[in-house]
Amino acid sequence: MTTSSVSPAMSGAVRTLIDALAVADSPRERGGRIWLCDAATDAVYSTDHHGNGLRAELEVPEQPSGLGWLPDGRLLVVSRRDARILRLEHDGSICVHAELARHVNGVVLGMVVDHVGRAWVCESGCDLRSDGPFSPARVLRVDPDGTVNVAADDLLVPHGSIVTDDAVLLVCESLGNRVTAFDIGDDGVLGDRRTWASFGPRPTGHSLDALLGQLVATPAGCVLGADGSLWVADALHGRALLVRDGRVVEHTGEVAPLFLLPPPIEHAVTASTPPSGVNL
Repeated sequence: MTTSSVSPAMSGAVRTLIDALAVADSPRERGGRIWLCDAATDAVYSTDHHGNGLRAELEVPEQPSGLGWLPDGRLLVVSRRDARILRLEHDGSICVHAELARHVNGVVLGMVVDHVGRAWVCESGCDLRSDGPFSPARVLRVDPDGTVNVAADDLLVPHGSIVTDDAVLLVCESLGNRVTAFDIGDDGVLGDRRTWASFGPRPTGHSLDALLGQLVATPAGCVLGADGSLWVADALHGRALLVRDGRVVEHTGEVAPLFLLPPPIEHAVTASTPPSGVNL
């Protein structure tokens, strides 16, 4: 796997940051380091901003997928195969922060944690590997005490989300041709649902094949730039799209399936091709 960054000063230029991981996902910046999940080795890693000093931080035997921190600095990480959120305590012990199995339809696709410690969890909505009918998905809100609630529904594979400084949740709908925005209320309730960016009409149909045939872009991760623009990972086409005022103004060439890195590396992407035998 190669982790690559897109330089803001070089339109579309991509450089290799890390090539030592197999399936890097859910990158976050914390304490001057980039933290990533590796689905192939079932571990969480961190590295500096130059890709040096890679180290294993935590093993997650049931596959990590999604990272975030509580206000007191404790790490939250999704354990995907058993549908749990784990919490790394200050003393190094690991406990279950939330049980998601009875709440999730399909599988967990990622998580972002806001500044008050609420975790926003995306689900697939159905088994995307089966030939069964397609079902829209939801975003779940996990409060700091581990309580789980449905926050939003009728989303077409929400895969990748961020929370802005002004308390807006941006959700990439990978099969929806769009990024959807919600205002986060003080009580954690989402409101004012709206399309933040549209790449094409909302696909219609009841099968995965029908939806795939209508996609213009497959947003699967995003990160805000300092000017309010948004870099969006277009996984199906292997590129990163720069969106400003709701429209694409720039994109990279093909650099493999993409997942975006967070600020302060605002224009960075993680390019990852899963090796044979890795079940995502």
